[in-house]
Amino acid sequence: MGEGHETWVPLIKNVSSLQISYFNPNLNTWIDRWSNTSQMPWLVKVTVGRSDSPSALGSDYSVEADAVLRMKAPNSKLRGGAALMLALWALFLLSAMVISWALDINSRLAVSGNASRVLDAEAMASSGADVALHPLIKPDSANLHGQMGKHEGYDVKMIGECGRLNLNFSCSKARIHEAGNFAPLSQP
Repeated sequence: MGEGHETWVPLIKNVSSLQISYFNPNLNTWIDRWSNTSQMPWLVKVTVGRSDSPSALGSDYSVEADAVLRMKAPNSKLRGGAALMLALWALFLLSAMVISWALDINSRLAVSGNASRVLDAEAMASSGADVALHPLIKPDSANLHGQMGKHEGYDVKMIGECGRLNLNFSCSKARIHEAGNFAPLSQP
């Protein structure tokens, strides 16, 4: 706003003097200038002098009205509340990190356990297959059933493949014609 649009409302009329004093508890006296920027003054005294106030001492004497204001210094309770909130926030973040770390470890243990069981099953199957492929093993051999631990083991079932035909190989027209030469089909 420009200077032409400002309006002033006087709170006290006919003020002849204004004095502001600060109480210093270390010196136990009032001082005119507060120089300690790290601490607020405890008390502030505002003295307003008016020239038109009635006085018992005559019209040349100016009457002063004193107002002492008690300043609220930032106390330790207010700072302690901020520190408490900061400590709670830090505790919350740390607990969230610990919980996520524990869940990550739990999921890694589950994945590792499953991978270990799969590896054990593949090892048992490979052991059973190796035993079954040995040329001296017979279908009724006791070596086809093995137990490695409480829950680990293998059971091999040997099935002969001699009587089976490969249908992809034997259904081609040339193969059917060749098969007909060896075993003629009877026509009804």
